[in-house]
Amino acid sequence: MPALNPIRVGVRCREVLGDGELYALAWILGRASSSLELTAPERAEVVIALSGAEPDSADVAIPSNDARSLDAAMEWLAAGDGAPLTFNLLGLVSHFLSGGDEGADALDHHGRFEFEASRLYQKGLLDAPFLDQLAARFLDKVFKAAKREAPSLPWYFCATLDLDSAGMFRNGGAVRSARRLFRERPTAVVPFIETAIKSLLNPNGDPYLSVRSLGEMMEGLGVPMTIFVQVVREVRLDSYDLRKSRSLIHQLEAVLENGVHEIGLHSSYATRDRGGDFFRSQFKRLQRILGGRAAIVHRAHYLRTMEQLDYVLPASEPLVDSSLGFGAREGFRRGTAFPFRIGPKLIELSPAAMDTQFRYFRKMTQEEAFDQVRGQMEAVAETGGALVTVHHPNEMDPVLSPGWDELFVDLAREARRLGARCQSLAPTGRELHSPVERLESSLREQFA
Repeated sequence: MPALNPIRVGVRCREVLGDGELYALAWILGRASSSLELTAPERAEVVIALSGAEPDSADVAIPSNDARSLDAAMEWLAAGDGAPLTFNLLGLVSHFLSGGDEGADALDHHGRFEFEASRLYQKGLLDAPFLDQLAARFLDKVFKAAKREAPSLPWYFCATLDLDSAGMFRNGGAVRSARRLFRERPTAVVPFIETAIKSLLNPNGDPYLSVRSLGEMMEGLGVPMTIFVQVVREVRLDSYDLRKSRSLIHQLEAVLENGVHEIGLHSSYATRDRGGDFFRSQFKRLQRILGGRAAIVHRAHYLRTMEQLDYVLPASEPLVDSSLGFGAREGFRRGTAFPFRIGPKLIELSPAAMDTQFRYFRKMTQEEAFDQVRGQMEAVAETGGALVTVHHPNEMDPVLSPGWDELFVDLAREARRLGARCQSLAPTGRELHSPVERLESSLREQFA
């Protein structure tokens, strides 16, 4: 069957469209850009009216009122396909993508956004990408106006691994983590000592699961991995430096050999306070260590907001960040599994689930955590986008974390079974966001 021509879509707007709402429209339409073509309203098959344009002269209308309530949006989703929009969809999307709910008074002592303060959490909307559900419903209206079926959008699975410090991967480094283990499970002393002895006898080993062997295993599953590495500790730079952990560096070099996985920066705890120059210095050091092969991708410690930081790097491509999740609960913090822009050259693709959330805060079993993330996979498969999960090597060690060591691989297998495109973080973020940028540019030209 021959491919259908793209639907010609025109946008009619009488008032000046704000930057946030213009970007929100591009962000919604951009995900179906291969099936849509922006044109002048008089040549369009489907006309979208917004910001003061007469709704009767359009096929789809978005109110420009100030009604941006979640209640109105929830009612619209529940009302069915034929319900007209009664709220400012673009204003609502812009509000959440820009972190409008995340005031300084909602941060904990680590600078993390508390999930209890989230309106999405308060309305029971964290477990699925609510903004993507709204976008999908709106696109359905656009395609039905052209007597077409909306296309099914692909979904991606991005498996990420946080190496919180080089010191954890020096031989004997696991002793620090063992303190908690021995308090909780005194019977683990003997198997832990056996593991430590094997590690000491292996100059290329580490006290936790080998990063190299994990990379090989994930490569065998067809699941590229993004590894975030801390280069320096915040104050005592010379005493806590990745360059001193030759074992870990050798493993990272081995992980990069086949070009399947990528390695990015897990910035120091102090980056938020020390600013953009300190951030850039860490990236430069990581590039030197890896021979220029570090990916332009980043995650902040504690999954905390650092949007005011000057993230801009001297690189031709934008930085892909994956920091805007919750510390103590899984969920889509800003209501989306799609990337969105939060800086001049910064694309955010937020994590939705982390192993430590389930184990230490939610007090779940590995099986319960698996079921929870599987539900997220099913939700993202319906709307398109990318599900990003966060894991830590010590949570995969069968001695340090019995009963949790299989979650990472089990989720990767399940994502493959459910039809995900498994890809590392940086190319996924740029691939999904580039149509948004092109459409935003076209809209700006039209409304200039």
